[in-house]
Amino acid sequence: MNATLQAPGLDLTGSRIVWEARDQEPHYGSTFTFTPTNSGSQWIEAEAQWPDGRRIFAVTDGSATNTLPTVTVAATTATASEQGPVPGVFTFTRTGSTTAPLTINYQFSGTASKWTDYRRAQGDMPETISMPAGASSATLTIYPVVDNIPEGPQTAILTLSPNAAYNLGQPKSATVTIVETPL
Repeated sequence: MNATLQAPGLDLTGSRIVWEARDQEPHYGSTFTFTPTNSGSQWIEAEAQWPDGRRIFAVTDGSATNTLPTVTVAATTATASEQGPVPGVFTFTRTGSTTAPLTINYQFSGTASKWTDYRRAQGDMPETISMPAGASSATLTIYPVVDNIPEGPQTAILTLSPNAAYNLGQPKSATVTIVETPL
């Protein structure tokens, strides 16, 4: 981002200009050039002070984007059942370029245990899913473990984990509820 300060009717010659911006160290000079460290909302402030003590202040805002895909997750089959069993499904979606494969990191939480109450179709592998080049979505299926133990509804909450390869969009978490009775 490049910024300059203009004050119609005022000569900035001889003034000291200090710049501040989101996630940036203060900078002195007639112009300010920086690369945002985060995408999203940005702000820039400038204050000019003349030798005689006069000051002016300006602020503006904007937005910075990057070329990374944005990833979201939804529970596309939000209720699973031990009877059947009927699996639950999480769907990962990315926007932006699909020219490269993308590995998405996530974590499970909730009241259900992935070792005793459900299993992934791929077994107990690391909590990642790979989206191949050309794909804008991928699914993860969880299968309830039939245990014949009355325990009431339980939740499997999947939350996306940050990664330098993508932006986190909304929603970044989704819930599958596991019930014992048929749907």
